[in-house]
Amino acid sequence: MEIAVPSFWDAGRREQSQTVLREQKRLKLTVASYEKNNAALEDALVLIGLAAEVNDEASAREAQAAGRDVESAIEDMELRRMLGGPQDHMGAILSVNAGAGGVDAMDWAKMLVRMIARYCERKGWKSDLIDEQPGEEAGIKGATLAVEGQYAYGLLHAEMGVHRLVRISAFDANARPQN
Repeated sequence: MEIAVPSFWDAGRREQSQTVLREQKRLKLTVASYEKNNAALEDALVLIGLAAEVNDEASAREAQAAGRDVESAIEDMELRRMLGGPQDHMGAILSVNAGAGGVDAMDWAKMLVRMIARYCERKGWKSDLIDEQPGEEAGIKGATLAVEGQYAYGLLHAEMGVHRLVRISAFDANARPQN
């Protein structure tokens, strides 16, 4: 009950107060999600029981769909639990740089930035292109993205290191990969 203490709201403790309030909001969302999923699971179990009693195939399918939704929500909660690091719930700044390989590497870097932006869009995150250095002929030499969204850092921080594009030429009879 730190919030109940009058000195919690002092001007000198603004940053600490905001941190506590953000944590409180995150915990409230977790509890609300648990309660919502628990109620949905109970509803699905009741529906399964009713469907079995009256041998109603439509109700059984509806209960099965509700069960899949609850399972998906529980998997999402488990992922959020695994991403329990101090920065995992925050946004991220992501840099992509073309390595050795000339125009092909710069073209691959541009594709990678586009893939990351689309991934962020599907997750409901906001991604802004902060900086981009275009290549001479095609692609980019490098780019920096700012990503805002829940658990963006936790999910994106593993995307470090070298990402290589290996293609199989349509003109190679042996279908050997080419770097």
